[in-house]
Amino acid sequence: TFPYESEELKCWGEFYEVVYTGELKQVVIQTEEVQELLSLSISDILQTSQTNPKEWMPDGLHALRLYRQYTRDQETKSRCHSNPTSRYKLRLKPLV
Repeated sequence: TFPYESEELKCWGEFYEVVYTGELKQVVIQTEEVQELLSLSISDILQTSQTNPKEWMPDGLHALRLYRQYTRDQETKSRCHSNPTSRYKLRLKPLV
């Protein structure tokens, strides 16, 4: 669970990690809620969001950035490792 706020939107979001080992053609979508199903890496999504920002919801992109940061912290046992995700904040990139 995470908060997101911009000039246009203020909300609480949630993200989940799911591992699916089947083929995408086997997935049955709920057509009332899903327009299309894509197989993209997080890096691909963040890269295409730079060229086509209106194609992506800003809170969703924020969630992906949080998830990427959180998983890297888990892998490296970072100082934020023990914080619950409800208090997890996106850190700024250091200026180099």
